[in-house]
Amino acid sequence: MFEFSKDGYYRVNHLIIPTREWLDKLDLDNVIKFDKIYFYMDGDIFEYNFRNKQATKVDPILLLGVCDLKTTVFHSEEDFVSINNLENCLINYINNKFSTFDCSKTVDKNQSTKLDYIYMIYNVLDYYISCGDLLEAERILEDFLKCYNICDNITSKCECV
Repeated sequence: MFEFSKDGYYRVNHLIIPTREWLDKLDLDNVIKFDKIYFYMDGDIFEYNFRNKQATKVDPILLLGVCDLKTTVFHSEEDFVSINNLENCLINYINNKFSTFDCSKTVDKNQSTKLDYIYMIYNVLDYYISCGDLLEAERILEDFLKCYNICDNITSKCECV
């Protein structure tokens, strides 16, 4: 589970590392498949040393570049564009419009135009994301966030910019 304070393009690296319980089940005297054995235990990552039969804590950042198939570290990268804040802004605009709607009053055209614009941007971004064109989605999102402060005044929960 990830929380991002800002919408945008992100690359997430997933480290896939066995647990200490997996290591305990291995016959370490006969393990020749791996040059290095890494394992996860209690929130930390360790490297097992065959010579002295001890484990040393390792910084997980150092493992991001490991490409050797003779270790117990596997990783994958995933690129995505987060538009959660924009989505929340759109929902807040819609909720605000319906909660203040009064049939006896005229509809504020400025608010309706903002809502239409946010909805349009959201749909364009959703389209590019679903097509896998994440860089174009990021470019449009950056332009939108840089040039417009539509979400600033709607509610305190709205953090589009």
